[in-house]
Amino acid sequence: MVSQKGIMVPTTKMQPLALKLEELGFKGISSWSDKALLLHNYQYNGPDPVNYYGGIVSEEVAKEYVKLLLKATKDYLERYVLPHIKGKSLEMIREGLKLI
Repeated sequence: MVSQKGIMVPTTKMQPLALKLEELGFKGISSWSDKALLLHNYQYNGPDPVNYYGGIVSEEVAKEYVKLLLKATKDYLERYVLPHIKGKSLEMIREGLKLI
């Protein structure tokens, strides 16, 4: 589904989409989506301390996953997006990325 702000994908379709994107050359996106889905599950169900369902076992692990996703997003933006942006917009984005 396409909206004015981007593409919305149901969580049930994220893994197949990520695999297709990997085939098209977007390396690492499948791992990112897996982490995002684990965080999504953690948000709704909380920790899985005995790892019964293969979820996130603690808040500390969830925080580390968030850090990993933020770093991966920052790296992706710097490599593929920022080279195509110029002027004041680029400056604003770079300032925002310093927060990550």
